Amino acid sequence: GELYVGGGTPTVLPDDLAETIELVRRDHPVKRVSVETNPDHLDDNRLATLRSAGVDRLSVGIQSFDDEILRSMQRYEKFGSSRELRERLDAVRGRFETINVDMIFNLPGQSDESLAREMHTLTDELGMDQVSWYPLMTAHATRKSMEKHIGEVDFSREGALYHRIARHMLDAGYVRSSAWCFSRSESMMIDEYITEEEEYLGLGSGAFSYMGGTMYASTF
Repeated sequence: GELYVGGGTPTVLPDDLAETIELVRRDHPVKRVSVETNPDHLDDNRLATLRSAGVDRLSVGIQSFDDEILRSMQRYEKFGSSRELRERLDAVRGRFETINVDMIFNLPGQSDESLAREMHTLTDELGMDQVSWYPLMTAHATRKSMEKHIGEVDFSREGALYHRIARHMLDAGYVRSSAWCFSRSESMMIDEYITEEEEYLGLGSGAFSYMGGTMYASTF
């Protein structure tokens, strides 16, 4: 079986996370463990704790390498500049079986040149194992706040941007494991939203489970 820990930032308490992973592995035949994290948690002590707990795949929420966009998303001060993000990703390469990078496209203010630079950074400069590209999605409860900070979203260009990204990733030698997830090799194709297991159990707010022919959903 497989264990996926996320969303949110479960690495905020690395020792507790390691203890939880070890507890699950003690009672269940888990073959692969994936964990979500943020760029500011890519420090040596935290990474060593995750590796010792048997984490194989790390998924890092980067979202953008554009400093202006990072500022508008209020991520610049919290997680670092584009240069710092690239340095952190470069330092963590090879320490896990797979490093996935989460990116967002169709952001207000995201120019064609900015998107091109981001794709080049991921595939040519860093050569990341896996990249997941998600379109910016808005919820009714957060739309006004999002528009205030980053601007209004132009959904009419979403399709064209996606096809541009897909073309670049495939031309760079990546394999498309789902609509949004691109991997350098088929052996790395792990997607937190797709499972081939006949049954799966999800714990926590918003989690889905499929057990004994019945699907369960936990509300937020």
